[in-house]
Parts: sequence; C-alpha cells; structure tokens
Amino acid sequence: MERDWSAVLDLQLRAGEILEWHYERFRIVLTETVVLSSRTSYTPDFVVYLPDGAMEFHEIKGYRRDDAMVKLRVAVSQNPRHQFKLIERKRGSWVISEL
Repeated sequence: MERDWSAVLDLQLRAGEILEWHYERFRIVLTETVVLSSRTSYTPDFVVYLPDGAMEFHEIKGYRRDDAMVKLRVAVSQNPRHQFKLIERKRGSWVISEL
C-alpha cells in the first residue's frame, strides 16, 4: 500500500503541490512512558515537504492495530508543529484523516 501512496506523492511532486517526499526517513522517540516503554519509537511511513515550508507525516494503514494507533497518537501529541495524516485505503479510494 505504501508503494501505491508513493505514486500519489510522485504525481503531487510533478504538479508542484509538494517539494519532496521520503519514505521512513525519521524515527520519533516517544517520551510518554505511562503507556509505552522507555525505548519506544515511531517511524512515520512518509515525510512530505510542502511549498510553504511545512512538513507533514503520512501514516498508511490497511487496518488499524491498537499499538500502532497509540504510538501515532503519542507522536502527534508530542509534535504539535507538524501535521500528521492517517491515510487508509477503503473500497479502492484513499481516505485521509488529519490528526
């Protein structure tokens, strides 16, 4: 599914909607240890750079696992300056949720 989303990003890149994108470029260390172990990290599927200088993280999901969603929500809460998007494939269409 990540390969399919990279094709979407390539189209956006050619159209000038984004400046660049990278697959699994960052690892975010999660510090909220109430629920997570002290060495837990989250690696977003994609980082996308926008023309206005903003950076987005895209998480691609075919199905939601509880542990992955907890990590994603903690990453979102720890990084309020960046936009996170949950991208799912449902019935052949992309469903994008901003977190």
